[in-house]
Amino acid sequence: MNYQPLNKRQVGALLKVISADTARPVLTELAIATDKSGQAVLVATDGYVMAILPAAELSDVKGKTITRDALTRWYKLAATRDTLKVDSLRDMVGEPAGVYPNWEQQIDNMHEAAVTQLLVNPDYLKFMEQLAGDLGRSKTLSYTFHGVYGALVAEHNGARYVVMPLKPGK
Repeated sequence: MNYQPLNKRQVGALLKVISADTARPVLTELAIATDKSGQAVLVATDGYVMAILPAAELSDVKGKTITRDALTRWYKLAATRDTLKVDSLRDMVGEPAGVYPNWEQQIDNMHEAAVTQLLVNPDYLKFMEQLAGDLGRSKTLSYTFHGVYGALVAEHNGARYVVMPLKPGK
């Protein structure tokens, strides 16, 4: 699927998905990867949430990344109605800080399962909905539970949004 330009609010939400922890520099980047179907995607994670956005137009730069700092610069300079187009993303592309986590395996290991209790940070759900943008009539993402730890996974317009639950006692 093709990249859907993100508005400033969506970029703000995407920045919340990309880690700010410089002790894990590879997670401070937006990865340009290939999904199982061979399509280029943008992958962001901080270890607790993950967003996978279609980006077919960036297939020629897969394996590269876009830093959180580059996206933050765009965000700070953007007007309220500006959208982050694929050409702007292409201008931000650089070499990765390291090996990006095997994000597909993380999703593959999440099989639907019964969940008896779920603790989740509501802010994660809120900014995932902001990142998804216009949700049409439903006005919300619909999540399914996956895996032993009850990860929440939603799909919308070819993008996937993953929220990991909190551990009990945290």
